[in-house]
Amino acid sequence: GIRVEPVQAALDGTVRIDESMSAQKAAGSVSAQSDRFNYMVQVETDGKFHIPNPMPGRYRIVPQIFAQQACLRSITAGGRDVRDGLTVTAGTAPDPIEITLTSHCGSVEVDLASSDAVLPPNLTAYLLRKAGDELVLEKQGYMGPRTSDGAWHFMLQGVAPGDYVAYVWPNDAPIEYTSGDYMKQFDGYGQRVSVTEDSKATVTIDKAVLIPAKN
Repeated sequence: GIRVEPVQAALDGTVRIDESMSAQKAAGSVSAQSDRFNYMVQVETDGKFHIPNPMPGRYRIVPQIFAQQACLRSITAGGRDVRDGLTVTAGTAPDPIEITLTSHCGSVEVDLASSDAVLPPNLTAYLLRKAGDELVLEKQGYMGPRTSDGAWHFMLQGVAPGDYVAYVWPNDAPIEYTSGDYMKQFDGYGQRVSVTEDSKATVTIDKAVLIPAKN
């Protein structure tokens, strides 16, 4: 048999709205995700959340908060930046998590260069960012009106400031974007883009990633 010992502690935290959004309240959920476990809880009306007895491991904290024109400003625990991961150790109570949202977001416009190739109608633009040795999905956006020269156009709003790589692929394509090694084969398909507060970035992608969807 296998002996499994749960942590006799909890992941407690608060979702805060910075001064730019003082009239709004946080609503939604917060997830703690590892390779083996996924805990999701609702955020209370006072912004608090409580994840009881998570198993030991490395977790990514994923807020899914509904607030107009908001993006993530920071995720900290004990004053440390834990946006890219928080380690839970058996028998040790983690520091409280503080998630801060802001309205000082950026936006990214992605153009897919015009092509004579027949492209699927469900193309989607994706922004990926580095999180340790992995890539994580920051934002995705669906196709808008085509540009005057026939290029496909995508708008991604509410993007947190940071450095990303933009890709385009069909939304049903089995892309293993969390694997840096897997994504190396598509190095020529993505374009780097930097987003700052209250800014709009524009990037043009030469070709979409097209692989067969799984049946």
